[in-house]
Amino acid sequence: MKGIIKKEGNLVLCYNTYINREANWNEIEICKMNEDRKTRYTIAHFRYNEHESCYIIESCVDRLNDYELNWNDFGKLVIYGYKILNNSEVIC
Repeated sequence: MKGIIKKEGNLVLCYNTYINREANWNEIEICKMNEDRKTRYTIAHFRYNEHESCYIIESCVDRLNDYELNWNDFGKLVIYGYKILNNSEVIC
């Protein structure tokens, strides 16, 4: 799996980036695009919690404290990400 799944404003839902392997279908994250629109950095990722048998979203360091973060766009990507992870029907 490669690349961007969905865009909302300057945020994107995308597959995790790894060196030496491609991400699996359930390895997704939310990134913020840099001003050049060519590079991005992770602000949050989805992680499977084996104790609760569900996915949770975790901030990358303190990047969810970014005062420029558009919470409506972020929320849309979180919902879309959970639809993918729960194998629900995804509607664009």
